[in-house]
Amino acid sequence: MNRVSWVFLVVLLLGVVFATGIITTPNASATNTNLDSEQAGSFPMLGLADCAGEPPADFSPPEENVLGWHDGYWYNQPLDIDTTGGLTEPELDAVIARAMARWEALRCLPFDESVPVEVIDRETFQAEYVGGDRSEETRLFENARALALFMVGQDEDAIEVIEANRGVTVGGFYSIAEEKIVLVSGAEGEIHVNEPILGHELGHALQNQHFGLEGYAGSTTDAHNANLGIVEGDVVLTEAAYDYHCTDGYWAGECVMPPEDRLPPDLASVGLFLISFQPYSDGPNFVSTLYETAGWDAVNAVYERYPSSAKTVMYPELYPDFTPVHPAYDDRSSDRWALLEHSTGEAYDHLGEPVLFASLVAPSLEDPLNQGVISAMSLFNTDPDGAPDPLNPYNYSSQFTDGWLGDRFLAYAEAGVEPGDDPALAYTLTVRFDSNEAASTFVDGWTQQLEHHGGEQHDSNHNTSTFVEIATVGGFDGAYRLDLLDDTVRIVHAPSAEALDEVFPIEEAATTPTPTADGSPGFTVALVGFTLLLASVIMAIRRS
Repeated sequence: MNRVSWVFLVVLLLGVVFATGIITTPNASATNTNLDSEQAGSFPMLGLADCAGEPPADFSPPEENVLGWHDGYWYNQPLDIDTTGGLTEPELDAVIARAMARWEALRCLPFDESVPVEVIDRETFQAEYVGGDRSEETRLFENARALALFMVGQDEDAIEVIEANRGVTVGGFYSIAEEKIVLVSGAEGEIHVNEPILGHELGHALQNQHFGLEGYAGSTTDAHNANLGIVEGDVVLTEAAYDYHCTDGYWAGECVMPPEDRLPPDLASVGLFLISFQPYSDGPNFVSTLYETAGWDAVNAVYERYPSSAKTVMYPELYPDFTPVHPAYDDRSSDRWALLEHSTGEAYDHLGEPVLFASLVAPSLEDPLNQGVISAMSLFNTDPDGAPDPLNPYNYSSQFTDGWLGDRFLAYAEAGVEPGDDPALAYTLTVRFDSNEAASTFVDGWTQQLEHHGGEQHDSNHNTSTFVEIATVGGFDGAYRLDLLDDTVRIVHAPSAEALDEVFPIEEAATTPTPTADGSPGFTVALVGFTLLLASVIMAIRRS
């Protein structure tokens, strides 16, 4: 596995993994905005002046429920507790109640009911929440997708890589189904709380109580990242104000924090984390743009109309008009290859522009001395003084992916393989752009990607195709064909050059059915989208 040094992780401020029904938060600081006083002057303080109640000098209960008071505590009320050796159960209850009051005062929404919070140690978390059964077909689909993005090679298992990341990084999560929060404490037998992580998960509980998060996951990677851009953008934006008040003296007393965190752990795949972090980088800026137009009413309204693509979260000015135009579903494989379905019955995925960007920049992040296709430094959004943008720290656009309009990924496994043997994998990834120029630039970038991983170009007998073979150790061996079809690029991968035509014949490459706005083909096909590689396993967001 590629390992990233903890020093580089600190620089990168990594984040997250997420899962259907569970939203988790890692220990290492990933979404910490670290607003300074100048930045805070232009940052919306999110409702404290006009929606929160005014606490009396003695912090006595209000005569009627008001925002900013919950279960006996005001948002600005000091707590007489000693965190040395951990919290007692009554002290934990007090911290939770005050954190809920603080979130109400910031987000201008009341909690309909209290949220149960459980604190467990990491060993218990790993035993009870890491792992789980996956069907063989799901495992193969996930492996093919990670293979296509050059993030997990053929000699590794994608789900195991994700689980390895998650087991050592998660600091807490909110369960949508059980409507409860679980915090992971680093000290066995002691109750330690990271208040910003607690507040972050309470933010998800508040979202669920008011808007319902059951269907937020999205049916494809692109839709998932779009929806998550709202869910996490809302919470991260609010948390920025929460964090700022922890240090500017507005909250009475310091925020409750655990003992000094250990060094961030190594990640099994920096690329997979980068994919999952995009909603947390672009989401706060998207939500802030909405907030600036009409306050929290505009933000609340977006839950009734999620963005149609992660591209919209990247570029808020596209909302709500942009609709991706995905290439048509087009399976032309021979009987040797079986089209893979996810456990939900979905047989394709839409990846999205930021995912393709992450694939191209990941090699530079895994090895800071290797520039790869896209320089690691191009990932960071900074001001002229080099300070990171507090609400949009990372850039997910490049010349190679600009002009993206849609894509479709199909995964295949070799048929007729004996039970217990791993079949060979193949795939097609078709990407549509807004011009032939943009498509040609993508071909150039993806060819560089192949060459970076040991690929060698060969002559092609088709003037619209690029043929590359990888025959080096590294898990990405095989043959690759890039077909340029006006504004569309089709990438075909198979174990050998001979097998490429079995997956998608080159002589038919120019006869792709015309796509419709929703990506459905010009003939009847009953297929739906597929959940994000990371969405079927618990995903982690780190605050903060």
